[in-house]
Amino acid sequence: MSKKKTPSIFKNRKEAALFPASFIIALIFFIWQRKFFSWDFSVYVMNAEAVFKGFYFEWLRAPLASLIMIPFTFLSRQITIYAFTIIITIFYFHSLKLFHDKFLAKYNHSEIFYLIAISPFILNFGLGVGTELLSLTLIILFLTYAFSYSSFIFLGLAMLTRYSNVVLLPLVFFQKNIKKILLGLLILLLVFFPWFIINYFGTGHALTSLGDYYALNALEQAKPQAEIGSLFSNLFDIVGFLIPFFILGVLAVIKNWKKIENKEKELIYSLLAVIILTTLIYEFNSLRNPRYLFNLSFPIIYFSFIGAKFILEKLKGNASRILKIVLILFFIALAISTFFVMESKARGLDKEMNLTKQIISKMGTMDNNCTVSSDLWVYFDWQNKPAVPAPFARDIQNQSQISLMEKEGYNIILFKNSESYQKNLPFISQLNETQPASIIEDNKDYIWLHNDSVCKQTDKINQTYIDALKSVGEFPQDFTGCDALLLRFKLTKLCRTFPFL
Repeated sequence: MSKKKTPSIFKNRKEAALFPASFIIALIFFIWQRKFFSWDFSVYVMNAEAVFKGFYFEWLRAPLASLIMIPFTFLSRQITIYAFTIIITIFYFHSLKLFHDKFLAKYNHSEIFYLIAISPFILNFGLGVGTELLSLTLIILFLTYAFSYSSFIFLGLAMLTRYSNVVLLPLVFFQKNIKKILLGLLILLLVFFPWFIINYFGTGHALTSLGDYYALNALEQAKPQAEIGSLFSNLFDIVGFLIPFFILGVLAVIKNWKKIENKEKELIYSLLAVIILTTLIYEFNSLRNPRYLFNLSFPIIYFSFIGAKFILEKLKGNASRILKIVLILFFIALAISTFFVMESKARGLDKEMNLTKQIISKMGTMDNNCTVSSDLWVYFDWQNKPAVPAPFARDIQNQSQISLMEKEGYNIILFKNSESYQKNLPFISQLNETQPASIIEDNKDYIWLHNDSVCKQTDKINQTYIDALKSVGEFPQDFTGCDALLLRFKLTKLCRTFPFL
């Protein structure tokens, strides 16, 4: 009798080799990347810590990343950081495997898909800032299971990971079944409902977090202008060396459209929708950062794989095998090159962290426990030195905010390469003339102002962005997150009618 072969989760030995190889490269990079300070990632960690033992919390952050971190905060900060990194990397590759098995396993050379999925852009931005890879993973799962009811849970969780994913809401309407559309919308609402409840009990309003995010990223930003040059420049950063494969993939899909199965056609329609919606939200955003186009990564991965497959299938015999080896080595080399690029880019972060460490050390020798106000406030909070954002460059009752904060006893520390310093410079000059004794230090890197006669001490830092702007007269005192979301639609009366919003 012949022995039965143990079923394998991989379709062949090539996939069994390249899947773990891709995973190991990505995991090593993401763990290594954590040695560099990341502003946003640090805030998600501190938001998780704030639930039980921390003192710093930002309401404008979407909650899912911090929620995943919370169980590990009982152990240590380092364990929290690395546990989250490992979990999200595993989750990402799990979603890639599910997607591969549903849509790509029937193709030759499908194992190359995993190497393309660790492109330099994915590695650089996936966990470097905090939530991009988790968000993309949930979107991949939505596309994999679309449009089952579970897929709407993944879409809702993607929105709870990054609020900007709300732009993908039109994907729900890609179905012709009205009942399923309504149930999909209901599922999305139910996914958000616990967070609305937490917002209500924490702030008195269910829409605080969403509204705070919108106020910062839309209401308080300059009016967006279409910048095609900027868009194409950032698109090049995302696609990079995958450009020829991506273009070939798009052309191959067009050429073979009639041969493509219906389920994959639906996938391609969804990927095109992701491309259009992500690009639109980028064009309506005044902040031109390539990571705001991160959701384009997966359509690029998909079409680049189709392009690479198209080239390999055009060749026969040894030529195809040799080219495949070259492509594999090329994609691995691209991934490894990201280590060197990251090392170069992160030097500025090290300088800022070292400066804040030096300042905190000086405060210790001066027995100065007063709260900091700085443009690098998160750097201070990360090192357990309570800090709030820098003063707004505005007057309050005929006095500048920086002057009022100096009188309250804040340690005001503005770094001279920052926008906050440049905007506050006229007020700093006035303060120098009237109260020169308040200058603790003024060097090439920063200016430090403090009134030794008074000391501001803060135990909890959790003020919303909207409330911070109320202090400088930007919003009326009864303005809420609900008002922020409905202001441009002129529907703020609903916020008075339903005050719990």
